[in-house]
Amino acid sequence: MLNYLIFILLAGLGIYFLPKFSFLKTTGLSPRSIRILFFIKVTAGVLIGWVSHQFYKANDYWDMNKEGYKEYQILKNNPIEFISNLFYSPYADKYGRFFSAVGSYWNDLRNNMVIKLVAIFNLIAGGNYYINSLLFNFIAFFGCVAMFKLLIKVYPKKIWQSIFCAFLMPSTLYFTSGIHKDLIIITSLSFYCYFLYATATQNAKIKNLVGLSISLIFILLVRNFILIPLIPISIIYILSNKYSLKPSMLFLGLIVLSVSILLIWDLTELPHSPLGLIVDRQHDFLELDPGESQLFVTELQPNLKDFILNLPSSLEHVFLRPFIWEQGNFFYIPVSAELLFIQIIFVLMLFFRSKDVSTDPSMIWLFLILSLFMFLVIGFTIPNLGAIVRYRSIYLPFLVFPIICSVRWEKLNRIRRIIK
Repeated sequence: MLNYLIFILLAGLGIYFLPKFSFLKTTGLSPRSIRILFFIKVTAGVLIGWVSHQFYKANDYWDMNKEGYKEYQILKNNPIEFISNLFYSPYADKYGRFFSAVGSYWNDLRNNMVIKLVAIFNLIAGGNYYINSLLFNFIAFFGCVAMFKLLIKVYPKKIWQSIFCAFLMPSTLYFTSGIHKDLIIITSLSFYCYFLYATATQNAKIKNLVGLSISLIFILLVRNFILIPLIPISIIYILSNKYSLKPSMLFLGLIVLSVSILLIWDLTELPHSPLGLIVDRQHDFLELDPGESQLFVTELQPNLKDFILNLPSSLEHVFLRPFIWEQGNFFYIPVSAELLFIQIIFVLMLFFRSKDVSTDPSMIWLFLILSLFMFLVIGFTIPNLGAIVRYRSIYLPFLVFPIICSVRWEKLNRIRRIIK
């Protein structure tokens, strides 16, 4: 009973005080809208906690909370060990295999970062999952706000599109509201892009550089593989803004350069191909016990030809699955409906293209290349449909936003009136 009262009290305080934060006052959203959006975020956190507890005997969300309680006991009794055990590696290669998906210090660190946060929050929550979820989503909500503030600057007239992509995209809202790495990474990415934009447009103020550095550190510690596309496209973004260069040429040039390097690597048969990083990640995932929604995937070889041959199946897995008629898990139905909705929007964009121009085309290119790169990596490496849906949800807003803003919605309204 006490936990219910604490949850209600904390949620009430959050709902009341959030609109008073200066960071949220500058969004242009009304206090009522902010409170409603925060309530939706907290509700999604409760929902994913309840669903995972009721329908999945083994799940990462409750396991994280359970491990966090163990660390909470260590924090209370031995604070020095609480800090020092974060740096302990039980592996023979100690701190090697930086990009590995399983069985390395760096992979464990991703989980340990979340577990340590749970332990600290347990000073308030005392081990209760839902109170911890509330505290996690309170922080994550600021990430959603950062994304909204960025999106509305990139497309000032696209208010509802910005709200949808920042706060309400169903699978993103659901999967990034649980006690897990996904919540941390989308929050860090949102802040990173927000501060990257601010740094490029406001002459590198100290607060922007600090925010950019902190968010980059969290990305490094929680999902370091994202740095592979993020660093070069960030450099291209800054160069495009600083020197008023044409972003399309710069970003396309980066793509051509990357493919050329891979092609030269293949033709000269040099060892240690960059594609080996993706091959190693796929191998790590294939070594895990098969899940209920296991997909058939061909084991990749580190050469460009093998990747091209496996590209169609990878694109199918990450862009089209689950199908609306997919058999099996009931929870795939809303996910497949969302995916179908996005596919329809993409088709509408092709036929009803908006004439509105972004105020920052470079950021749109950054969104597209980051999301498409990560989608391809997910498609090549993840052999489980449930995991694909969860991983994909993190990058979905970055892909959908440029598409949904490119549809000429007023044209559709005119056609609807003619039909009526």
